[in-house]
Amino acid sequence: MANNDLTNPGTRAIVTAEVRAVLLKHGAPSSLMDEILDRISIRWVHNESFLRLKDDEGSSITIDDYVLNRKTDPKYAKQFTKSDPPRISASDQEGLHARFEDIALGKVIVGDE
Repeated sequence: MANNDLTNPGTRAIVTAEVRAVLLKHGAPSSLMDEILDRISIRWVHNESFLRLKDDEGSSITIDDYVLNRKTDPKYAKQFTKSDPPRISASDQEGLHARFEDIALGKVIVGDE
């Protein structure tokens, strides 16, 4: 990992969960996990943290942007599956409760679009 803050097991678990959610959201192969974790770092602005990683050109980009860039990479393109996870309405209280864990893992998106 690119940042010393990620040596803490709790921090690593949180970052790994965030990366996993992005991979699921884009239908990306799990083989990208290690590649992303090797490049990722935690940045701080006004006491707010956010995650960034270096792309192949050395630019600082979001996890989403990195995954989307890999979608066109011949090495990974065929490994991508569906592009969007299922959605559940924000007003569906029973459904939200029943799918809470899947929502937390990024397997289900809450929204009415």
